[in-house]
Amino acid sequence: DAPNSVHKLDRHRRSFPDFTPNLHSFVLNRTAKLTDIVSAAVISGCGFLVSEKVKSIVERFETIPVKFYQAKLIHRQKSYDYYWMHLVSHDFSQLIDYPRSEFEAVYLGTQLETFQVNSFDELLMKKAEFVQLQHGSYVDVRGLSLRINKSIAKYSILSLLGFDFRFHLRQDLKEEFL
Repeated sequence: DAPNSVHKLDRHRRSFPDFTPNLHSFVLNRTAKLTDIVSAAVISGCGFLVSEKVKSIVERFETIPVKFYQAKLIHRQKSYDYYWMHLVSHDFSQLIDYPRSEFEAVYLGTQLETFQVNSFDELLMKKAEFVQLQHGSYVDVRGLSLRINKSIAKYSILSLLGFDFRFHLRQDLKEEFL
């Protein structure tokens, strides 16, 4: 691994890297459609490859800490200027208004149930129940409709480490992408 390898970004989920990552050649499958947001599975850090259009939209909103690194995306032998949008995650799970939120349990891509809980601890107990029902197999418990307490409602993009590994967008930012 080179000192600036993208594989070192996984160590930087809660901080920005102390190096400029080498993002010079992401090859998109020939049959894939070129989009403004590209998930880069090879990078296990927190973020996405994004176009200039997405970068300019995100920069107009207040988000959790974000930094953009220049990247090259290659599709059908053409090179495109993209950015790695690196988001610094925090554990905001205690700031969810649980009684007003809705959750789902998913097993192998199938929704088992939607439900509500009153606290993070109750959510963890509910997840343990689903795992037990599936004989120890992994069950994904995630938010369907999350209500956030006012202290972090200002952020247009959130990553809720300790809760799930997805990014959550506020409605006004979602509408910018439509």
